[in-house]
Amino acid sequence: MKTMFSTANMLSAIERGECFNGTSESGHFSLRINSYAPCIAVVEEASLSFSEHEDSASSLTEMVASLPIVFTLHGTKETRDGALATIAQAVWLKLKAQFQTIPVYVLSSTPHCDSEVANYHIGTQYLDKRRAKKSLSHLKTQLSAIKLPNLDTLVSASNVGALYEADDWLKSLESAVIFCLHLPCVYRDANTGTIFPIVKEAFEMGLRSVLSSHSAELVSPQAMRRKTSYNKLLSEGLPPGLIAVDLALFRLAKGVNTLSYINPINVKAEKRRFLAKPWCYSPVFKYRQLDLDPYAFREKLYRLPLERIEDPAIRALYRRTIDQLAVRIDLLSQIGTEDFLYNSLRYYGQPSEVDINNARFILHSHSEQSDDSLVMFDAKQAIDKFKTYCDFHHLKCQVAANDKLVAKALVGGERLKVNRRQQFSALDIRSLQAHELGVHMLTTLNAKQQPLRIFQLGLPGNTHTQEGLAILAEYLSDSCSIERLKVLALRVIAVNMMVNGHRFAETYQCLHEEHGASPDNAFTVTTRAYRGGGFTKDYLYLNGVKEAFQRYQTEDLASLFVGKTAFEYKPVIDELLQRQIVMPPHIAPWVLSPPEHEDPIVRFLLRSLK
Repeated sequence: MKTMFSTANMLSAIERGECFNGTSESGHFSLRINSYAPCIAVVEEASLSFSEHEDSASSLTEMVASLPIVFTLHGTKETRDGALATIAQAVWLKLKAQFQTIPVYVLSSTPHCDSEVANYHIGTQYLDKRRAKKSLSHLKTQLSAIKLPNLDTLVSASNVGALYEADDWLKSLESAVIFCLHLPCVYRDANTGTIFPIVKEAFEMGLRSVLSSHSAELVSPQAMRRKTSYNKLLSEGLPPGLIAVDLALFRLAKGVNTLSYINPINVKAEKRRFLAKPWCYSPVFKYRQLDLDPYAFREKLYRLPLERIEDPAIRALYRRTIDQLAVRIDLLSQIGTEDFLYNSLRYYGQPSEVDINNARFILHSHSEQSDDSLVMFDAKQAIDKFKTYCDFHHLKCQVAANDKLVAKALVGGERLKVNRRQQFSALDIRSLQAHELGVHMLTTLNAKQQPLRIFQLGLPGNTHTQEGLAILAEYLSDSCSIERLKVLALRVIAVNMMVNGHRFAETYQCLHEEHGASPDNAFTVTTRAYRGGGFTKDYLYLNGVKEAFQRYQTEDLASLFVGKTAFEYKPVIDELLQRQIVMPPHIAPWVLSPPEHEDPIVRFLLRSLK
C-alpha cells in the first residue's frame, strides 16, 4: 500500500533528492521516484478501467514501475488540484539542474478488440516535429520490434485524433519532449477483462525496454558525458518484494543437487563386471533414493508470489528458473525409468547435427602425448596440489577424497571431491584446477556473496554456460590438450548414440574400437551418458566451449562469474550490476587472463567449430 504524502512532505523529499513512492493527500495522483534520472512516465489511470473487478497488477503503472519517475493520475483532469502542478514543477526543476533534455511519456490504454494486430499510436501534438524527427523514428522502430505471441505489430504516429489530451501542468513544463503513447491492451480480453499472462509478460518487458532505451538516446550530450545509459534509467537497488521471493525460492530448492542423485552408487562393481564381458553384460546401476516429494515440491514452486516482483525482466527470470526447477524435479523423480531420458531431453536438449559434425571434426585431428601426461600422481598427492592452488587464489573451500565418483574430480557445494581410485597426470591437475576450482568453485563462492540467492541455485541454461567457461578456462591456462577436446567430442558421440537407442555395449565398442578410447575412458564416457536412464548433459561441454570461446574474442565475460549464470542472461546480469541489484564478482575470475603459451592446434580447432 502506498504511503499518503502531503504536498509539503513531497516537496521536501524532492528538494533533498530522496526517492519515495506515495499518493497525494487528495488522492488525485501518485508519484514514484526511483532515481532522479531523465525519464518521466505519466500514466492516465482513467483510461485503464475495464470493470469493477479491475486487476491492479495489470495496470500500466505496475508495468513501468522500474522507470526513474512515474506519475499516476487518478480521476479526470477537471478534478485534479493544483498540488499536482506544484509537485511536477519541483521534479522538473530538480532534473533540469542536471539534464538539458528530459523525455516524458504519457501512457494511455483502452480495451483492444483486434485479436491479430497490436496497434501502437504515438501522439505527436506536443513535439517539435523538426527537432524530434529522429527520435520519433527511433521510437516507432523500437515499438515495432516488440514481439508478442501470435500478434503482428502496427505503429502509427499523428497529431490528429490523439487519444490523450495532456493536462495544463504537463504542457507548461519548459522544453519537455512529450510523447503521447496509446498502447494496445492486448494482454487482456476486451469483453471479460481476462488476463493473458504470457502476452502480458512480453508486453511488459517490451514496453520497459523501449522506454528505457529510447529515453537514454534522447538525453543531452552533457548527460551522455555522465555516462547516462539504458541501465542507468532503471531503478537502482533491490526492488520491493524481490528479497522475500528470492529467499523463499532458495529455501525450497537449495537441496536439489542433480548429480548427487544421478551418479550411480555401484559404479565400481559394475565397471568390473562389464569389462570382464563387454559384449555380454549390460551394467545395472543403482542410485541414491530421492528424499523429497516431487509433487509437493512442484506445488510449492508454483505458489511462490512472483507478482510481488515489480520489475518485469527480473520477474521473467524467476519464472524461467522455477520452470526449469520443475523440470529438474521431473528428471530426478524418474531416475532409472524410461521417462528419465524424456525429461533429460526437456532439461538439457540433445546434440544437433552441427554438434555431431564438430565432434567428428575433432576426433579426426592428430594428437601426441604430452610430457605432462607421463608423470602420474595418486589422489593424495593431487589433493595436496589442489589445496595449494586454493590457498594461492584465496578459495575458502574443502578438498577431500571420494569413493563414489565417476569423474576424476568435481565440485559439490563448497567442497572439491577427488576420486580416490584415479591417477592424475600433471596436465590433469592443471586442467582440474582451472575447470573445477577456477570456474565451478569460484562461481559457487561468488554466488554466496550475492544479495540474490538465485545465483546459487543457477539460472536457466547455467549448465551449458558453466561447462563452456570451465573448458575455456582450461584453454586459457594452457591445460586444454587435443586429447581433452577429443574426450568432449566422445561425449557428444556417446550421447547421440544413447538418444538414438544404441545399447551401452554398442556405444562402448564404438568409442573404444572406432575412436581409440582406452577401456577405462570408453567405460567412463559411456557411463556418463547412460546413467539415470539416459543423461544428455555431456554434449553441452563441447557446445558450451564453442560459445564461450567465440564470446571471449569479442566481449568481457567477467560478469558471468557472479554466480551460476547463463550466456542468455548476460545482458540482464550486466543491467543488474549497473543498477546495483547484483554485486561484482567477490573474487575476480583470474582464469580469464590470456594464455601464456597458447597451443596453436587447439586454438585452430576451437576457432573451426561451427
